[in-house]
Amino acid sequence: MEERCNFLGDNPVYTGDLPSPPGPPGQPWDANRDNKLDCWKWAVKGYDSNGTCCQQYGATDSGCNPPCGRGHVHRGQDLGAPCGSLVRSPGKGVVVEKGWQDGLGNYVKVRLDDGKYVILGHLSGFADWVAVNRRSYPGQAIGFVGNTGCGSCGCHLHLQVQLNQYFQGTGLGNTLDPKAYFSNC
Repeated sequence: MEERCNFLGDNPVYTGDLPSPPGPPGQPWDANRDNKLDCWKWAVKGYDSNGTCCQQYGATDSGCNPPCGRGHVHRGQDLGAPCGSLVRSPGKGVVVEKGWQDGLGNYVKVRLDDGKYVILGHLSGFADWVAVNRRSYPGQAIGFVGNTGCGSCGCHLHLQVQLNQYFQGTGLGNTLDPKAYFSNC
């Protein structure tokens, strides 16, 4: 599949960060000790300077040249990063779904301890420990950036926050802006 939005060169496998066990509270991704990442950008290393690939939350058009896919209401935040970059769990919770969905490709859905749900999409693969009903901790390796799923615009992570496990409604439905939810950047 052609990789439109190839703003990161040839998208080499990112090797600058190796999977690691979660650190105790007080690590950079949990400075206020609330058991979730303090910055939406820290879900993946190697993101571009704006933290976006093709679309930000709520966008109705693509910012890529050439545009990737069609303009639509975007329910998450795309973080451009080289394929193979480590994706970290955004919070303490339980994996409730792991699998494939046409629009998300390979994805993991985590129910955070505060009751919200986080979806990590377009992954190239999963960390070995990831399975339904397994606990996740902030900063823990959960998968790797990929370009999977229909309409993916090159290597990036789709980060989506929902109030309920399943999407409801139209437009932005029951979703939240990840930049606002993980606001301590």
